[in-house]
Amino acid sequence: MTRYVNNVEAAKLVRKELKKNFPGMKFGVRSKGGNCIYISWVDGPTEKEVKNLTAGFEGSGFDGMIDLEYSKTSWMLPSGEVGLAKTSGTTGSMGVVPEVEDAIPPGAELVKFTTKYIFTSREISKPNLEKARLKVCDYWGLEPGSYEFADDKWGSIPRDFIPNANEAFDRLVLKEAYAPDYYNNA
Repeated sequence: MTRYVNNVEAAKLVRKELKKNFPGMKFGVRSKGGNCIYISWVDGPTEKEVKNLTAGFEGSGFDGMIDLEYSKTSWMLPSGEVGLAKTSGTTGSMGVVPEVEDAIPPGAELVKFTTKYIFTSREISKPNLEKARLKVCDYWGLEPGSYEFADDKWGSIPRDFIPNANEAFDRLVLKEAYAPDYYNNA
């Protein structure tokens, strides 16, 4: 038998999981509209890390290739840990999401989250944005004084095209800010 987990309970479980996996980080976790959870934070883990951690708490997925929502069933251990148990995917409808039917760990129960989607929003603090600006200048041999922020707004990052990078300066800074060590791994 599958137990249904409402949005409010799911948000509590998401908070607990975030706290366990990212100790000391402050996350805003809000359940709005009865079927979505919104997570926001400053600096810290990447959006991909948070999405990977919270994906099991979503009761639906969406295949944008064919504009189709599909259902997901999860498993949940008494500790609150969750994972994907099964989904019919969308390949039967010419989509790209494969069907899944994974083994359920011992002691886990099948659950269906009424939360359809979890949306994440990571903000970069001004100090970390400044670190990214300086790292980009250093990496591309640019004079930092020529590429300063006009104010505290995102739109104030210079948008000059950097020929050696084949990209605009603001995009380079944002890549580094959102993926720390982007230039160390490039």
